[in-house]
Amino acid sequence: MSDKEIVAGKVERYLKEIFPSAQKKAEGQFSVAFESTRIWIYIEDGQIPKLEKTKAWHLKHDIPKILVKVWATILVGAPRSPGLFKWVATEGQNWMLGGTRVVLGDDGECTLLFVYTMSGETLDPGEFKNGVMSVATTANHLDDIAQEKFGGKRFTDLKTEDLK
Repeated sequence: MSDKEIVAGKVERYLKEIFPSAQKKAEGQFSVAFESTRIWIYIEDGQIPKLEKTKAWHLKHDIPKILVKVWATILVGAPRSPGLFKWVATEGQNWMLGGTRVVLGDDGECTLLFVYTMSGETLDPGEFKNGVMSVATTANHLDDIAQEKFGGKRFTDLKTEDLK
């Protein structure tokens, strides 16, 4: 079994303890609804540098080889604006665990996410729960604030046709 598969199994067990309704979307990918948002968890390979000197440093200092990325939707279809980008860069980064990100759409709109990444190799149940719940509760809090300021839809407001 690969390191990535071991971490994915651990994440699935930990997630089911917090959210029994969590769904496995694909190998190493999970999702669960939380109040007005939705949480996604992906298990990914970390980036080991190709340059030997840098690669050796990463390996010597146990830089994570497997990452557990957790994110939740704040808004979908928010119109781009200088105010939105400023909010993401300032207020959206003022959190102990995680920060906001913008995903640009092709139509002048964007999606706002709240994101946090953990090391897969050393992940324990408490760290996982803190990370997931921080992302879930913060995104659930921020979606109302951001929607009032910038427009767009919270995840819970989306219809099936919005998800295509």
